[in-house]
Amino acid sequence: MSFWTSFIHFTSVFQVILHYPSGKKSVIVKEGTHQQICKAIVRGGNTDSVVADILCKSNPKEIVRCSQKIVREESKNISKRGSETALQKKSYEHFFSFQWEQLHQNLQEMCPGLLSIITSTVSDVPPTVGSKPFFHILQTAGIALHGRSQEMSLLQFMNGILLTHGGCTQRVYLYF
Repeated sequence: MSFWTSFIHFTSVFQVILHYPSGKKSVIVKEGTHQQICKAIVRGGNTDSVVADILCKSNPKEIVRCSQKIVREESKNISKRGSETALQKKSYEHFFSFQWEQLHQNLQEMCPGLLSIITSTVSDVPPTVGSKPFFHILQTAGIALHGRSQEMSLLQFMNGILLTHGGCTQRVYLYF
């Protein structure tokens, strides 16, 4: 379908006119946020980013709802049986050859939205590999994905072995 758009700016309102092959459709835009979006479209450039920034300020719940859809779909895809993620590989050789960087790479490839949201929760800047925030991010993702699918349990197995064989049931140290 081909159409073209024209914007007419009055003092406090915009009129948007869409021209279709079958005719035209026009609407008056009075609401300030929608006017800002119209201006962003007319100016061009990085329109998506500008519109997202406007919506973040005016309707953050809608941005969260849309982000939730993205993370839900990513989490569903990575948690599918046979997705070959590091969290699903629980054999002896996988257990002892586990690398945090490999898990991070899996998350970057298969669910970048989830990784981004968890990273922004843990740290204001992207953490370096091997740092404390880096491990917190990956543990959080592992726990969350295990909640979606019991197949995603490698980190839970590792934590269980460390707790059971690490002697944590025999002694407790308090550090102040």
